[in-house]
Amino acid sequence: ASFHEAFADSRQELLELTEAGDHVLAMVRWTVRGQSSDVEVTFDLFEDYEFREGKVSRMRFFLEREKALEAAGLSG
Repeated sequence: ASFHEAFADSRQELLELTEAGDHVLAMVRWTVRGQSSDVEVTFDLFEDYEFREGKVSRMRFFLEREKALEAAGLSG
């Protein structure tokens, strides 16, 4: 089963967007409800989009803000 097939419902809310050179960082709040369990879970995901020549060349997803900032060269 695919990721999306596991959930009866899935919603995303963009909370923050930060441009950093060739990277765009997005903080997204996900709310999902299990297909068979009917349990709803909410979590924040940090998404790093890296651009090359105006197109997304790489996407990475992190559960920790610090790891996403590190990936975009914004930590320390």
